[in-house]
Amino acid sequence: ADGLLAGLWRWPTLAVAGSGDVLSGVIAARVAERNELARVRYASVVEAVHAHGLAGERVRETRGAVRGALASEIADAVSTALERA
Repeated sequence: ADGLLAGLWRWPTLAVAGSGDVLSGVIAARVAERNELARVRYASVVEAVHAHGLAGERVRETRGAVRGALASEIADAVSTALERA
């Protein structure tokens, strides 16, 4: 599992200011949940990236638009995305 991780989301929904901050927060939360503060596990990062992508997809589905999403909308969709992941 030391290969390149490529996201499957090709819509620009996640290409908004603050989306990277949301992703960083999701990664930090996943690592903290597993008490892995000393070492970031690859699986935690993969799960966070996946949840971030699913959240962006959910925002795209609920808004009916690909562009113009807000980072706060992505952040709000993360918990639902984690349930789907």
